[in-house]
Amino acid sequence: MLSYIKSFANGAVFGVAQIVPGVSSSTLAIVIGFYNKLLTSVSQFTKDPKQHLKFLIPFALGLGVGILAFAHVISFLIENFSLPSITLFVGLIAGIVPSIFANTKITRGEVKPLRVVFVILPVIGLIAMSHLAPSQSPDPVAYINNIGFIQIIHIFAAGFLSAAAMVVPGISGAFVLLLMGLYHVLTHTLSAFASGLTDFDVWRGTFTVILPFGIGILLGVIIAAKIVEKLLSRYSASVYSVILGLMLGSVYALFNDDITYQSGISAGKVAAAAGTFVVGLALSYIFGKREIKSHTKDNKRDEENL
Repeated sequence: MLSYIKSFANGAVFGVAQIVPGVSSSTLAIVIGFYNKLLTSVSQFTKDPKQHLKFLIPFALGLGVGILAFAHVISFLIENFSLPSITLFVGLIAGIVPSIFANTKITRGEVKPLRVVFVILPVIGLIAMSHLAPSQSPDPVAYINNIGFIQIIHIFAAGFLSAAAMVVPGISGAFVLLLMGLYHVLTHTLSAFASGLTDFDVWRGTFTVILPFGIGILLGVIIAAKIVEKLLSRYSASVYSVILGLMLGSVYALFNDDITYQSGISAGKVAAAAGTFVVGLALSYIFGKREIKSHTKDNKRDEENL
């Protein structure tokens, strides 16, 4: 019973992180210590379905509860305290950078040019994406009320890509939703769904959003987990080089997004932002450093030719 409760709690934490811009669900999973379990349960599910379901079922339930319960809270924080909220997330990213960098094996004595390229390209990619992303997110109510085939494909793709992102340490699934212009639509939908469970009109209105998004998440997690497990077992240093680049690029993209400044800028908010950054930095560095080192011990095989 204790293992089920633990799996449920892990899922809830994972779900909360999934809706917070800038926070990598998988990095949080590494910090807490259930990333390997999650990756193995998903990627090797067919080998022992009964055993893996003991972890995945309570985890999935916790994931749903975490997302539904905190969607409104996160929306409130972003709307009213956007800068301090975002800088907390930036601090969480920054605190884990030293450990990620160490795992890239890019040192003075061993500079692998291709690994440097693996860092630079994701940075360039995310910077470009941040400028190509919609300047304004669509109005959630108008978007939901005018959903057609194109919008359903858009929602499915957002679910798939955000799920794939949350499997990779260092990448935020919520940030992917921001880049695709659907973050506010999804948080509004989930918040409305959670507060109107007895309202048939709410169920009907949100069904066209939640269903394609959920299918996209399921497929994204399954496919990405299999790929990530194989890559980390064989090419961990190069994978961490890509992760480092994605993390650095995401920081730029967050500060380039209007959501960071939507609640306004004042001396008090800047001071609060500095404080939340330090808190995020400290928490991420203290807890993440030990767990990432522990995680990489399981990936002993590393490419030496790249």
